[in-house]
Amino acid sequence: MELKQRFEPAGFKMKLGMKDVELALKAAQSVNTPLPLGNLIHNHFAEGIACGYGEMDWTALIRCLKHS
Repeated sequence: MELKQRFEPAGFKMKLGMKDVELALKAAQSVNTPLPLGNLIHNHFAEGIACGYGEMDWTALIRCLKHS
């Protein structure tokens, strides 16, 4: 079964997801708590935005992960 990859209109834009991850990382840093998955997600969002997917739904990350 193939899933439809519809990333627009965005339910939650990738750029907004990036902002939220950055806030979580900053909060964790303020209490000296590592968030290794937060860093991984941040890196994937940064790649997605660099690929031009920032205005798409954050699920468009699948496009970046396919090419990794």
